[in-house]
Amino acid sequence: MGSHRKIIGFALLLSVMGEIVLWGIYGLYLFPGHPAQTLLWSLTCALAMGAVLGGGIIILGLDKGAKGWVFPLVLLVSLIVFSLCNLVCYRLDLAFDYWGSVTHPWLFLGEALLVL
Repeated sequence: MGSHRKIIGFALLLSVMGEIVLWGIYGLYLFPGHPAQTLLWSLTCALAMGAVLGGGIIILGLDKGAKGWVFPLVLLVSLIVFSLCNLVCYRLDLAFDYWGSVTHPWLFLGEALLVL
């Protein structure tokens, strides 16, 4: 049980750190019109992504270790989770236009490739 908390905690930490960096770039520098709303959006998204990623690692049993396959499998789970979250975020932002998906869709979707 303690290792599960560490896995979910680590996934949450990485998600929050990543979203704070993206919020700084997109929410404060490139599209600075709604800093409070975009910060709340970023933190909500980070908590959801981290929880899903940590839970996925535990449910798939990757925390038990498959020796040399653990890293590639965790990377695959991360790729799936982050890609789906980016698409959901893109679709939502088409309605709100906080992050520039309406005027710069290639930038919005392209940053996901850079992160991955």
